[in-house]
Amino acid sequence: EVGLGASDSPAASVDSSNEYIEIDVPAGVLGVATDSSRPGPPRVDAVQENSILAGVLLVGDKIVAVDGIDTTQMSSGELNDLVSSKRDNPSRIFGVLRQHNLIIC
Repeated sequence: EVGLGASDSPAASVDSSNEYIEIDVPAGVLGVATDSSRPGPPRVDAVQENSILAGVLLVGDKIVAVDGIDTTQMSSGELNDLVSSKRDNPSRIFGVLRQHNLIIC
């Protein structure tokens, strides 16, 4: 089960146009691609249709933490390595900044 939870994280105060959410991500491969070519934290570039995070993690979301580890300065490769190292954990918590204008369809 993928869960969402709001948080009062300091990350939420960085930019008032963003909302900070925490996503409870189950074990396994995610089917998510990120891009770190722009300044700031890695951004979600694509989510595969059959991904357990389809409709939960959105293109444009910024991944700012994984299990409390700050990812704001990581490259996409570093983020992928971190997430992969935790793939067998029963649960992982992603801290995500989402623009208020992103809509879940």
